[in-house]
Formats: sequence, C-alpha cells, structure tokens
Amino acid sequence: MLIKKIPIVLILFLSLFLNLYGIRFGLPSKKRARIVGKMPEERIKKVLAEGKWQRSEFIAPAEKKEIAELTAYFDILRSYHPDEEYTLKNLSHIHPRRFDFDTKNYIYPPFFAYQIGFGILLDSLCHFSPLKQDIFFYLKNPEQFAKIYLAGRYIVVLFALLTILFVYLIGKRIYNERVGILSSLFLAVTPLFVIQSHYIKPDIPLAFWVILSFYFALSIIETKRLKYYIFSGVAAGLAMGSKYPGILAIFPIIVAHFIGQRGLKKIRPLLVAGFVTIFSFFLTSPYPLIHFSRLRHDLFWTAGAVDIFSFCHLFDSLVYYPITMFLYAISPFLFLLIFASIFFALRLHTSKEFFLFSGILPFIFLMLSVKLGSETYGLPAYPFLAILAGNFFDISIFKRKISIFTKLILLFTIITVAFGYTFSFERIAKDSDIRMEASYWIEENIPKGAKIGMDRYPVIYRMPSINPNKYVIKAGNIKELLDEGIDYYILISDSWGFFEPLSFFTGKPLVNDSTVSLLSSKDFRIIKRFEIIPPLLGIFPQKRFQLCGSFEFITPTFIILKLKRENAAE
Repeated sequence: MLIKKIPIVLILFLSLFLNLYGIRFGLPSKKRARIVGKMPEERIKKVLAEGKWQRSEFIAPAEKKEIAELTAYFDILRSYHPDEEYTLKNLSHIHPRRFDFDTKNYIYPPFFAYQIGFGILLDSLCHFSPLKQDIFFYLKNPEQFAKIYLAGRYIVVLFALLTILFVYLIGKRIYNERVGILSSLFLAVTPLFVIQSHYIKPDIPLAFWVILSFYFALSIIETKRLKYYIFSGVAAGLAMGSKYPGILAIFPIIVAHFIGQRGLKKIRPLLVAGFVTIFSFFLTSPYPLIHFSRLRHDLFWTAGAVDIFSFCHLFDSLVYYPITMFLYAISPFLFLLIFASIFFALRLHTSKEFFLFSGILPFIFLMLSVKLGSETYGLPAYPFLAILAGNFFDISIFKRKISIFTKLILLFTIITVAFGYTFSFERIAKDSDIRMEASYWIEENIPKGAKIGMDRYPVIYRMPSINPNKYVIKAGNIKELLDEGIDYYILISDSWGFFEPLSFFTGKPLVNDSTVSLLSSKDFRIIKRFEIIPPLLGIFPQKRFQLCGSFEFITPTFIILKLKRENAAE
C-alpha cells in the first residue's frame, strides 16, 4: 500500500524543489541600499505621517510627487514584484491588540492578507524574523525585512503543494491512480504555476481553494449529502476571499448538483451552498462590507486596470494566450498535450468531463475578457487542464499496445521540456540580478549630476535603482524631457506592449510607438542594453515585446540611451 504512495511523494518533493529554487529572487538587501546613498529620514517621517502612502495606488500623480521622489529609499524594502509590497503594506495597517484587522485596501480581499500574515506571525513566533513597528529598523537592516517576504512566500509554496496533492486525489477519484499521478506531475512542472508559487500573490491560494471546493463537490455527485454542499461552499467562499474571481468556484457546485440530482430539482441544498459561499467570504473578509463604498471604488479601479470585458481585444486574446502558453506559460509539448486532451474530452462528453470543464471554462473566459498579459487569471483552470491531460495520456498512450520504453520516452520528453522551461527562468531568478547589474553600471559609468529621463518615476520592480543624491531624475513625456535638457534616457520593457497578433499581422512593430521612435531617433544612441532571456530552442533570441508579468519581472530589459548633443553630460 505504501509503495503506491511513492510516486506522489516524489512528485511533491519535485514540486517543493522547484518552488523553493530561486525563492529569494528580488528580496531587499544591503547591496541595494548602498546604491541610493544617504537617507533623508526627516522627509520620510513627514511623508509617513501624512498617511497618503496607505492608499497610494489611488491618489493622483501630482499628489504623490514627494512619495515618488523618495521611492528610491522605499525601494530598499520592495521586492521585484509590486503585489508583494502591496500585501505587506496592507498587513501593516492591522493592529491586532486593538482588534483592528482592516487592511484599508480591497484590490485583493483581506482574507488573502490574513493567510500571508499567519505565515509571517508563525515565522516571528519561531524567532526566524523580527516584527517591529519602526520602519527605519528595516530600512537600515533590509535583510531582516527579506525574512518577512520569505515567510509569506513559504505560505504560497504550501498552497502550491496542497494544490498538487488534491489534483492527484481528484484525478484518482474521477479516473484512476495513474491519471492522478500523471495529472499532478504535469501541474508540478508547469512554468506559470511554479513561477507564481514564488510570489506573495493570491493566484496559488485561489487555485487551492477552488480545487478544494471541487473536491467536495465530487462528493455532492456521489452522496448528495448536505454537508458536502456546505464544505464546498465554504471552500468557494475562501477562494473568493483570496481573490474576487474565486466566486467562479460556485460553477462546479452548480454542475455537481445538476449531475447528482439529474437536473435542477431539490434546489434547497444549492441555495444553502450559495449562502455559505457568501457568508464564508464576508466572515473572513468583513471589512469590505463595512466600508462598502471603498470596496466599490477599489473594484472599479481594478476592473479599469485590467480592462475587463473590453471585447475589442477578443481576437487578440484568442490568439495571444495560446501562443504565450505554448511559448512559456505551459511549455510547447505540455501545451500540445493539453490542447489535444480538450478535444478528446469533448469527444467523450461524459459527465466526468462536463464536471471538469465547469472548473475550466469560467476562468478561461475571464482570462480572455481582461487585457493581454493577464495569464494568471486563467491559473485556477490549470489543475483541471492537468487532469484532462493526465486522462488523455493514460488512454492514448499507456493503455495502447506499445512498448513501455516508448511510453516512458514520450512522458519523459513532455516532462523534461516543461521542467527545462521552468528551471531556466528559475535559474535566472536565482543566479542573476539584472536590476542591480544595471544599477551598478549606471553608478560607475554615468557622471554625477547627469539628468536621467524615463517615462515614469523609477520603482525597483520596473527600473534599476538610481541614486537621487547623485543624479537628477526626470520622469514624463519624452518631448518635455528633451526641453528640460536630459542627458540620458532609460527605456524599460515594462513600458512595451504585449505581443498583439492583430498588430503583428498588419505589420505594426511589437514594441510600442514611443520605443520605436526612441530606438530610431537621431537624438539618441544606445550605449548599453541589459537583457537576459532563457536560450530555449531559440524562441527568444532578442525580446521584442513584454512577457506576462510573472515572467517579465524575472527577465526585464533595460536600454540606456545617451543624448547626441555637445552639452550632454560626459
């Protein structure tokens, strides 16, 4: 009996290795702090006392000018992913001794922050990382703040392992043991799933709560007992509490009821599940209900930021996402296997596949509805896609009368390529720090007093760190910057567009117009380009468009341009 558990145990260890490798990527360090020079403590205290930083995402650029000017010092405590700092900032608003657990920002529901906060609190109780109210302690000891990030990241890793475990259990329950093993293995090496497991972001916890709700919904089909409606509803509510799209976890419950009851009769249990879902959400995230106007504001802001339901880009989405999934989010061979498994499942059209699609289609439709580069909105569908792929591989390969050697070679090829894609990005995350490389190059090669221009004020997750005591930093429109007499300009891939198939077929350059004009400008010349792209099958010989955020933060591009004029700083 124990021998049968060895494969899933090995897969969990493989997942743990991949999720921990490079987990220190982009954390605060003294190396970064040395770049920015002397810290203006009084100015920082003044800005903190004003309180604008608490909801700085929503204030107008003109109102946060002083915050922007001090960003180089706040960068000391930022990681290379903006959502991580946002979550820790929300946790800093909490005052447990006063029973005040309001995160004050509702871009993500408070329950997500509580999950991360639990890991940080546990880490502190074990004396691995100190928790202090004094921000200057962390500004002067950034490596201590890095431990707080790590504690939060470890919680996400735990959710990733649990997700893989439940994929195995569901694959085993719906089909058989081998499908459970194959499904969990496919998910464990999927690049987007692994990369997201390195960040304090809600996508992996969301995927776990969705798959847990689905697991209980299976029992609704098998037993029709009310307690499984309740369990599934609670998990769906916690999915919504991790990220608002988690409300889509209600669809598998509806489909399970439809299959189990052979229609929508006996609707009372379904109503109970719906009530429990909403109740669980507000029980774990009560403050959005208390401050409903703020919730409405933050939701509309988020909807605008992701351009939800802007159907004008639907064609681009239908072409863009399969291409990016093939290229790096899923990896080529695994994507082709999943693609084939979808058509195979449609041909089978049994209740099992119908049930699995209830966990896939809502999140895929959501991903297609938001702006390009939003692959993570489809991430909760990946566990279910892995199960479809596992079943397809089991039926079409393992149950065929072909040699065991051929079967293993095919499986080995799919897994090795996916692992290679995943590990190549992780290796960059672990061994390279292109932001610091660019920061030190600027420090050593651009003269003191030079005016450096850029389209937005520098923040470490999108720009190298620049010493504000040594350089004059200018942000804004390129024409205005030229009038202000800049000497250098830093072009960043964070300002580029994503790969747009429609634009590509019409001959439009893949990078945006301002980038093209700058690179071809007679006013500037390129003096340095910083870029690391995994050399995988020659797919990215040179980056010409922005990757989706999860990968872009690992492999940004910085191009430093110098003005061609006699009075430019030498």
